[in-house]
Parts: sequence; structure tokens; C-alpha cells
Amino acid sequence: MGSRSRLFAFRSGRLHHRAVRARSLGGSVSGVGDLIVGNDANGNGGEAFPPNTYACRPPGAYHGPFKSTKGCMLFEIHYYDESKR
Repeated sequence: MGSRSRLFAFRSGRLHHRAVRARSLGGSVSGVGDLIVGNDANGNGGEAFPPNTYACRPPGAYHGPFKSTKGCMLFEIHYYDESKR
């Protein structure tokens, strides 16, 4: 099993219009700012996650769309099966 980690920043006002499919087991922790997940393509609705929220998703899970009104910094960890690369 391999892994990678990254800091991922959403700029203030950023909108990602569609859901994405996870390719690996992943977890993320929101550090600062706000992250809203599950909004429509116009940025309406969704569930807001405050700082210090942990989320985990299995391979193949769809997640998103995403937006942030104030900006957000995430710490992400991805685990993957190296034999399938």
C-alpha cells in the first residue's frame, strides 16, 4: 500500500461545479476557512463543514461539488494499492 499527502487550498469564492470520483481511500481534515459540499452546479445548497472537520471516503465514492465562500485549507491523505498503478 502506498500513500501521499498534500495541503489543498480553496480560494475565497471558489466553486467546483461537479462531483468527482475518489480513486483511492482518502481522508481530509479542514484546517481553516469554510468548505461546503454537495451544492448544485450554481453553488446553491450543500452542507457546510467548519474548521477541524475530518472526512473519509472509500475508493469509488463520489464527492462534491465543492465551494468555499471564505477560502479553505485542507490536509489530505490518500492511500492506494501500488499493484494497481
